[in-house]
Amino acid sequence: MRPINALQEARRIEATLARLELCEAVAAQTIRQLALYARMVRTERGELLVPCGERPPGVFAVLRGSLKTRLPQANGHEVIPALLGPGSTVGLAATVLSHPSKVDLVALEESLLVLIEGASLLAQMACDPRLARNVANNLATKAQALMAQFEESRLPTHQRLAAYLESIAEPTAAPEIWTARLPVSKTVLAARLGMKKETLSRLLQRLARRGVIEVTRRDITILDRAGLVDARSGRAQSA
Repeated sequence: MRPINALQEARRIEATLARLELCEAVAAQTIRQLALYARMVRTERGELLVPCGERPPGVFAVLRGSLKTRLPQANGHEVIPALLGPGSTVGLAATVLSHPSKVDLVALEESLLVLIEGASLLAQMACDPRLARNVANNLATKAQALMAQFEESRLPTHQRLAAYLESIAEPTAAPEIWTARLPVSKTVLAARLGMKKETLSRLLQRLARRGVIEVTRRDITILDRAGLVDARSGRAQSA
């Protein structure tokens, strides 16, 4: 990680922290104190920020770029529990509990992050009940999301993919047409969904042949949202 001039970026750090869900409705003085002990860092693509088994230096907030959490496997493959884009935070549980990280934290591309020092966060949580409540809500939400992810991992592969596409889909100006942009490569996404890249490509092609989606590189146009819902629920099998 390459530190950025702290004085030059002080106001930007404070403004960034104020936009995080973690700091929603938190007193301006609390955010100012957090910013005093935070810094902006740039990462290189593929950079290992926090190795599994080491304590993170604090909480990372993604300003630009993307990260992944990774569990390396003995067979050379990897499990990706989370993909993190702008506005995401990571490292909160390990920081609050003062525990080593359970996963590797890796930059998927050149990224710009804000690192909130762990000791500063804990000190401000003790002073500001709203910040402490936000931290608790964040941890509870991530625990629920992890359980939902575990449940999805037990579904057939085509249902997993359909559920993921539906979760990232956004409406367009055209009625009934939604779009979804894959935030990462198909290789990384396949690992995130617990399948091989070849399986992911085959499932996308099947959905396209059925007229449910149209694929242009990472851009997915959802032509038949009801068909995607059927695929997610298992009412429609990939043919």
